[in-house]
Amino acid sequence: EDLQTALQWFGFYTAAIDGAFGPGTRRSMQLWQNDQGQEPTGILTTAQRSQLLEQYGAALATLGLEVLRDDTAGVQIEAPLGWCNLTVTRPPLPTMRPGIIVVCG
Repeated sequence: EDLQTALQWFGFYTAAIDGAFGPGTRRSMQLWQNDQGQEPTGILTTAQRSQLLEQYGAALATLGLEVLRDDTAGVQIEAPLGWCNLTVTRPPLPTMRPGIIVVCG
């Protein structure tokens, strides 16, 4: 699932994240390998798996994901606070239900 998620993030995988290495996953791995200038075998080596997951981790790190919680509403989200400027973390009107609203701008 982690590999499919990383491949999906970079636009190589478009099917459901199911953890199965079927033809779609193998094709997406082949496309990623080709993009990286490697032999497109459709089967990732251990080093290639590490490289792909490191690239994905680096991409996520640039977003500055942080957990926001509203215990009153019982909700929690992971928001890209490093990517956007947080301007609102509460309902904008008093009549609205409690929750988390993130406005980027």
